[in-house]
Amino acid sequence: MATVNAIASGGEPSRATLQDVAARAGVSAKTVSNVVNGHPHVRPETRERVLQAMGELHYRVNLSARHLARGRTGIVALAVPWLSNPYFAELAHHVIRAARREAERGESVTVLIDETHSDLERERQLVAGVGPQLLDGVIISPQGLTRADLEALTPMGPLVLLGERIFDGPVDHVAADNVAAARELTAHLLERGRRRIALVGFGDQRAGTAQLRRDGIRQAVEAAGLTLDATLQLPVEGLEREHGMRAARRLMERPDPPDAVVCFNDVVAVGMLKALSLDGVGVGPGAAVAVTGFDNIPESGYTVPALTTVDWRTEELAETALEVLLDRIQSRRTLRPREITTPHRLVVRDSS
Repeated sequence: MATVNAIASGGEPSRATLQDVAARAGVSAKTVSNVVNGHPHVRPETRERVLQAMGELHYRVNLSARHLARGRTGIVALAVPWLSNPYFAELAHHVIRAARREAERGESVTVLIDETHSDLERERQLVAGVGPQLLDGVIISPQGLTRADLEALTPMGPLVLLGERIFDGPVDHVAADNVAAARELTAHLLERGRRRIALVGFGDQRAGTAQLRRDGIRQAVEAAGLTLDATLQLPVEGLEREHGMRAARRLMERPDPPDAVVCFNDVVAVGMLKALSLDGVGVGPGAAVAVTGFDNIPESGYTVPALTTVDWRTEELAETALEVLLDRIQSRRTLRPREITTPHRLVVRDSS
């Protein structure tokens, strides 16, 4: 039987049971339990009476006892490389919102957020630490983990991978189709008459993602009867705005500058747009160069010109990842690991 902590009228702590609340409300202990757990099949007037009794008794559920009885803590973790990156910040926001909706349905879920800083050892610790002591499961966007790491670590509990680092691994995996998205983005540029397409970001730490995007770009270029220029595939030191600014100047200083640039995230593209503006280089239809990105971060709609980009539909991605994780936690089914592809869309704006 779950117990609660209550404060007596004299201010001293006391112990109250579900029967205490039930007696005050004039209902059964089972009804009180149904109200506490958010079951929908309780009459509104009964629910109101129970809630009033809970308030009068300063009723607080003993979560430790409840979790012990259920064999779960109700806590999951989301691990991302950098919360300073708007894409991952938005992803975290949507995972938390999805968890709150689960709570409204009666399934209490608390999300802990962790930054790995793309550190392999930190990612290994998170995977190895999944278990009943604290976490029911983990959603992680790995930057260093490999399939061999996952097979060697043997996670103690449910784990969902996000992104393009590991495919067909030993755990559930949720990702968008980066090859298809990059192919669509490049086809858009080719349809606008662009032919010298530069890639900015290949060779960064997210090598899996970058490779897939390059593959999609190459497929579109070759389908148009052209060849992807290896000298226009520009690695960067990082994926921040300043790296986009430096890349813009390196590209435009060439004797044969590109007429289109695909940046491997919107943050880099924002920096590139800034540098091109400062240097008086026109961007957009009919101008010297088109600039595009990936992620559709909020900032991309407010740049001048507004940025053409790929929208990963982050809310749906977050909801899917949490749904897959909770399914594993609640059912403990021994299904084969699932590979789930979420949709994307091309957002065409003034920069192309």
